[in-house]
Amino acid sequence: MSTEYMPHPVALVAGERVGECVIRRRVGAGSFGAVYLVDCEGDPFAIKFALRRPESDDLNQTGARLRKEMASLLQIRHPNIVRTYGYGRWPHPKKGYPYLLMDYVDGPTLHVWRRQVAPTFRQVLELFCTMARVMDVLDQAQVRHRDVKGANILVRPSDGQPVLVDFGSAHYAAGVRLTEGPLAPATPHYRTPESLRFHRHNYRNPEAHYLSQLTDDLYSLGVTLYEALVGRAPFSLDLPREILNIEIEQRVPPPLSKFDERIPASVSQVVLRLLSKRPEDRHQTGQALYDDLQALLKSVGALLDERVLVQPVDLVSTEDDEDDEE
Repeated sequence: MSTEYMPHPVALVAGERVGECVIRRRVGAGSFGAVYLVDCEGDPFAIKFALRRPESDDLNQTGARLRKEMASLLQIRHPNIVRTYGYGRWPHPKKGYPYLLMDYVDGPTLHVWRRQVAPTFRQVLELFCTMARVMDVLDQAQVRHRDVKGANILVRPSDGQPVLVDFGSAHYAAGVRLTEGPLAPATPHYRTPESLRFHRHNYRNPEAHYLSQLTDDLYSLGVTLYEALVGRAPFSLDLPREILNIEIEQRVPPPLSKFDERIPASVSQVVLRLLSKRPEDRHQTGQALYDDLQALLKSVGALLDERVLVQPVDLVSTEDDEDDEE
């Protein structure tokens, strides 16, 4: 194949082949990757492409991140975590764009599900009970997702179960460090106070690298739960980055009852504990969060069968907010 021209993954159309699979349609694209629904011998799968070849001038190392994503997922086998089946290159097995073959989850993101279904509080809390257990599965495998958010949780229509996807920012215990700078790529509104504090103290140090803990992923899950319950982010999406970082580090978000007076203080207390400024004040395990959510399911009574308020919605729902080191 000529080195002067190589088709790009974003140009793929229905009917084209990638290995043994046939492209059906593109289902998503972000800064670093594009995802397609494909058919492999009658079964649906997803293919996720890196949008740059490893040999290109790729400062974000998208090809290496895709390999690391595969390695992270190979540590885990769980029905609520997307599964990977293989790695390849297209259109040339040596020079082409890297891709992963993965489960295709036929369901909306958490935010879209919330808007379309208008779930009850019971449905939301039960979904997050499952996600709390998923956090412990990751922890036992020594994997940190590092970008837990509503856009990375899909809801299967068949059973209403959540599935955690997009491990493009993930890190596992034996993984090679790819980030050049204090913080790995992530979505600004879901960063923890301690990670931002670390960045503020170390942004001039090229050797400094923040080591994510389970409490970081639990914090991000707390931001997502806050959004799911009231349809608003804990901190305004309109804030400049510098002010947002100060808010995350220093300001306690409003109680949930400010946006929905039906929500009792006991629910706010669990959510705001997840958003504590100090990691030691948060739930330390997914099981601890699961226990608190189960207690809410037994105590908040008639609220459980009421539906969450769908409007107004002020949520981080796109991939465009991901960034490298600030």
